[in-house]
Amino acid sequence: MKKIWMFVLAFLLSSAVYAEVTNLTAPLHKLVQDGRDIYLGEIHGTREVPELVYELVTAALSDQHPERVTVSLELDSSAQSLLGFAWSGTDGRHSQAMFELVKKLQVLTKDYALSIHYQHDDYNKFESSQSVRERQMGQAIKVLAKNTQLIALSGNAHSAEQPFGAGAPVPVGAYVGSGVLNIYLASVQAYTAWNCYQGPCKEQQFEPWPDNQPNAGTLVSGELVHHDYIYFMPIASASPPQSLLP
Repeated sequence: MKKIWMFVLAFLLSSAVYAEVTNLTAPLHKLVQDGRDIYLGEIHGTREVPELVYELVTAALSDQHPERVTVSLELDSSAQSLLGFAWSGTDGRHSQAMFELVKKLQVLTKDYALSIHYQHDDYNKFESSQSVRERQMGQAIKVLAKNTQLIALSGNAHSAEQPFGAGAPVPVGAYVGSGVLNIYLASVQAYTAWNCYQGPCKEQQFEPWPDNQPNAGTLVSGELVHHDYIYFMPIASASPPQSLLP
């Protein structure tokens, strides 16, 4: 158990519209096709997580489910412009994979009932309290979930339903409401991510989930990491910041 907790803490610090649905994404695919609101918590800076989000969005936009869909991302609205300030960032939130996700989502908004929400627009930029920022972002996501089908993504320190450790702020996930499923994304294999954990932002190596992990493509209770579920997937490779492209 101690081994698992040490791993979790390391994690936290640190043109048809339909995409092909693989067996590895089937549980999440079913949730969005059933109209459930989901809030995914990631380690920033991987290639696979933005790809997963796009696949889930296309599943939610099926003709069988007419509700408007909102994708909520841990960016500010300068990311709307593909030349915007957001893409000058050097951490994993501003990765090349995230850039490609936003670009593809913008195409879908032209023809489908899809909106993109930028979480960093939900708090006062002059607000110095992280606790207040977390609350304001969570309250905004809660409103979105009441009015649209929600697929949200942020770092897993934000998507948790309670803080990790004494003195940590109450996270966004505590404010989004009981109707939103908070889902922690974990890898079944060692992988790399462009991350700012323990020092400057760079490609870093992360270990797989320790001890008796389920197969990729399964959902299990997320109580251990203060989420509703843990979803296991084959995360593999880092995606560097868009700003590093020549």
